[in-house]
Amino acid sequence: MNSIRILLVEDERITAMDECALLEEMGYEVIASVASGQKAIDKALSDKPDIILMDIMLDGDMDGIDAAETIRQTQDIPIIFVSAHSDSEFLQRAKISGSVGYVLKPFNRESLSINIEMALHKHNLNYQLQQNQKFLQEVTSVLTEGLIVIDSEGYTVFMNPEAEKLLGRTKEEINQQGLDLHSVIHQHPEKNGESENNCPIVQVFETKFPQRIADDNFINRQGKSFPVSYSAVPMQLPEGGMAVVIAFQDISERKKVLEKLEQMATHDALTQLFNRGSLISQLSEEISRTQRYARPLSIFMLDIDYFKKVNDQFGHQAGDNVLRNIARQLGEIVRKTDIVARYGGEEFVIVLPETSHEKALELAERLCTMIASIPVNVTNNTTLKITLSIGVASYPNHAYGQEQLLNSADEAMYEAKRAGRNQVKSATINQ
Repeated sequence: MNSIRILLVEDERITAMDECALLEEMGYEVIASVASGQKAIDKALSDKPDIILMDIMLDGDMDGIDAAETIRQTQDIPIIFVSAHSDSEFLQRAKISGSVGYVLKPFNRESLSINIEMALHKHNLNYQLQQNQKFLQEVTSVLTEGLIVIDSEGYTVFMNPEAEKLLGRTKEEINQQGLDLHSVIHQHPEKNGESENNCPIVQVFETKFPQRIADDNFINRQGKSFPVSYSAVPMQLPEGGMAVVIAFQDISERKKVLEKLEQMATHDALTQLFNRGSLISQLSEEISRTQRYARPLSIFMLDIDYFKKVNDQFGHQAGDNVLRNIARQLGEIVRKTDIVARYGGEEFVIVLPETSHEKALELAERLCTMIASIPVNVTNNTTLKITLSIGVASYPNHAYGQEQLLNSADEAMYEAKRAGRNQVKSATINQ
């Protein structure tokens, strides 16, 4: 096992010789003995001892405490001060300089050994702590999620770089301004009589149980709200007291992707209207609502007249232009509460909640006239007059269920086609 390498700093020559002999007898290696603060600084830099025994009173203008402070600025070497006196002023300066021990002369063999071993042990513990802190800092600095620690008084204990980036604030700035970070970034106005106490983060402080929230909102420095998912976990601070660790992610992009996927699942790619599957689902809900509150409900089944001729004569691109154009016009004409969907091919369905059969017929006639009056661009140089055949069916006049209602409107639409197209027909009364 390698012996411990000691640099002895002592200005009295005889004392230095005695101390060197004692240290070597105890099994330590004295790599050098110097008498001044500057020589101690130079030797510490060149020889890098394991520990320094530093007399406080030295030759020259620099005492041992000044020399220790200079060494500590560039090197991490444990220093034990040595003195024949226990002056309180020197002791206070020694503490400030970062010493790890203080030994009175003349040396007591056992006391000296204990001080050296304890100093090295303390230094090793501090080094390991520093390494752990450095490792933790490096880990938290590369996390792709924000990490915040807030104590029960609202003081921000910790923020990693990602949290600072997402929130546009630093820990130092927040604490200097005396801000309660939680109140600043997580505002929740009272709703339905609920108070801030229902906030998941507040609940962690109160119940000491973790909370995981999939979709919420934080507010950045510019006052802009952005969607986040987060977990809030209680922790005990080393100095006592409770804190909450909040790990959060900006889910803006994730929400955009989900919204796009939902759009793709529920809407027709060409016209951007609801697709058939979404129509069926929404119509079922509307019929249930109609049955529950005894309110009227009507639907239109619309078909573009002579659409095959458009495709045959001008091509499928022109046909797509007609479909997009009609879809846009239908969307602009109907109410916000109405549901417009592409049913398939050149067929469309409009669901009209809270609309009687008589009112629906009037609206269908007006819609048929409006579409026929607006020329549609099918190519860059060609416009066509497009007309619709519309069948109207209502609940409960013509059907009691979703499938029967759609079939009734479909039959009425085909009746309009057989009667010459560009017109509206009503479904027959349900028997």
